[in-house]
Amino acid sequence: MEDASLGTLRRPDLIVVPDAVFAENTMAPFHPRDVALVSEIVSPSNHSTDYVEKMHDYLAMGIPLYLLVDPRKGTIAALSDPGPGVGGEGPRYRTRSDYAFGDEVTIGDWTLATTDLRTYPEDR
Repeated sequence: MEDASLGTLRRPDLIVVPDAVFAENTMAPFHPRDVALVSEIVSPSNHSTDYVEKMHDYLAMGIPLYLLVDPRKGTIAALSDPGPGVGGEGPRYRTRSDYAFGDEVTIGDWTLATTDLRTYPEDR
């Protein structure tokens, strides 16, 4: 997924685009305006990238829905409604719903069963 105006290229763990966009015969990265949802699975060693850097970039790109799956803690954050923050803050997702593995997660028009999700092994 690339936003040339920002000079930003990101490769989310999961991307949701309409069938028509996915069916285009091109190897070019998706444009953020065509993306409905992105999801990241938080790595055990570099979690700040998903929570801070990627969240910032997805906001700047105008991605409407961000699903953050954290197997370190067994949690999921469903973020939506990108817009300006309060009191001069930069852009932020203004709606956040927190879930635990095993919950039914709702984000946008989708509902996801998470009963099969597992946390990282303890020996990491």
